[in-house]
Amino acid sequence: MPGLRSKKRLIRYLLLPISAFILFGAVSTYIHLNSHTLNLSNALSLNINLMIMSLLILSGLVIRFFKWHFFLRIYEIRIKIRRSFYIFFISLFVNLFFPLLIGETLTKNYLLRKENYPYSFRNITIILLERLLDIIAILLFGIVFLAFSSDKALINSPQLYFYIAIAVALIAAAAAFLTKKVYFSFKFLISFLIGCAGWFVIFMIYFALPGSSAGGSLSFFDFGYIFSNSLVFYPTTPMGLFVSGNYLYIALEEYIKQPQLLVQTVINIRIASILPTALVGFAMAINSFRKRKTKEEFHFDEISDDYAEMIPEHVRERLITRKCNMIIDDLKQKYGTLTGLTGLDLGGGKGWYTSRLLDTMSTNNIILVERSRRQAEDAEKRDPRIKPIIADIAELPFGENSADFAFSINVFHHLDNREAQRKAFESLSKVLKPGGRFYLHEMNVQNLFFRLYMNYFFPLVKTIDEGIENWIDPQMTGIGNFISSKIIYFTFMPEFAGKTMIRLFAPIEKKLENSRLGKYSAHYLRVFENNK
Repeated sequence: MPGLRSKKRLIRYLLLPISAFILFGAVSTYIHLNSHTLNLSNALSLNINLMIMSLLILSGLVIRFFKWHFFLRIYEIRIKIRRSFYIFFISLFVNLFFPLLIGETLTKNYLLRKENYPYSFRNITIILLERLLDIIAILLFGIVFLAFSSDKALINSPQLYFYIAIAVALIAAAAAFLTKKVYFSFKFLISFLIGCAGWFVIFMIYFALPGSSAGGSLSFFDFGYIFSNSLVFYPTTPMGLFVSGNYLYIALEEYIKQPQLLVQTVINIRIASILPTALVGFAMAINSFRKRKTKEEFHFDEISDDYAEMIPEHVRERLITRKCNMIIDDLKQKYGTLTGLTGLDLGGGKGWYTSRLLDTMSTNNIILVERSRRQAEDAEKRDPRIKPIIADIAELPFGENSADFAFSINVFHHLDNREAQRKAFESLSKVLKPGGRFYLHEMNVQNLFFRLYMNYFFPLVKTIDEGIENWIDPQMTGIGNFISSKIIYFTFMPEFAGKTMIRLFAPIEKKLENSRLGKYSAHYLRVFENNK
């Protein structure tokens, strides 16, 4: 029932933003009614402004999540990106009820320990160091805004930056002392810049303030300076209660002379600052709790029902044709004939590539090896010719010299670590005949943008990958008994490309594949020979 499952998921994803809009509107309307700042003429505009502000803050939080996940990678904390997403937003949600980042720090440490990173001292140090980057970013934004703001911005805004600088210096010194490995490197700088981008998006709420920024009297720089100060106040109490809102009211009073508009502005800023974190964090907490109550399965068993729908069928068929043709062309070149050859499809999943080779080679000697029982069962149901073997490719259950060739399609990067990859090559070498071919089809992450896409974005929207993959360097020309002198780079089309786009850009793609830019393609085939 994969089609029904995807329809239910689509309905759920459509209902979530609609429900959020209704909830935001209800909360906003209730608060504004109690504050006597709402009437029929401005009800819709206030709620639209609130939704825009909330979306901007949520966008900033998502960017800051990528900074958090990238920062963990710097310190060799490798966790699945969806779990990292849960940790980030659940900890922000918990922190709403605690002052001074206590809730966030303790929650992140607890959840990191659950992910097999048991050293609380190191975890907390890394957590605080990551948050230090946020403090520095707010500090720098505040200084820039201060440089361009008017004198009115300083009337009711304390000069906190001197004290913040002292605090930052003390925290940095403590972090450098406590952390065994502090990488103030290029990656550290990249992490900081990602965080700055997130905060800059959050400052864009200025353009969604009620009343068009008080008729233009409140400039972006004035607001930025005042808002950066409020961000400093925010963590001092749970949800910034009694502090952040009061400060915003006093500081903005110099610009917004209409009491009703002033209250509207402060209320919208406060709601937009709290509700996105609360809603997303609460949803993540419920989802995480529900998943932990169910028994965790092997990843490809877990996603088996939805696996076929993750890549559009026309894209999958195009890749199957191209990849299988490359294998067949090389086999013909080596053996002269395809008759009598025995092949292994390592990690063959649903068996699409096995079926295509069975059709093309007119043989029944292509054996699908798959660790996921559900995937293997689906392959056998779809094509009765396939008789799958349930096994780990690092421990192939075949006799020595029993296969002429083997191939894997985007499988080896899913193995747990480099040692598991080495064992898989070693096991395959025993099974393949001397001189036997191994066709390694893999994702090409030499392109920096594609690597970022595959590590950070693709695993969030598609569950095929988890964000902890061990990518294989296309330049690897030998491992164990295997050597290679042949590599083919191909495809530049993303997996979401439509049929028309593929048809129109196919000639350009072919030229790119045959040019010096070919090494930056999305896929590659490395042909290995078993020299044992």
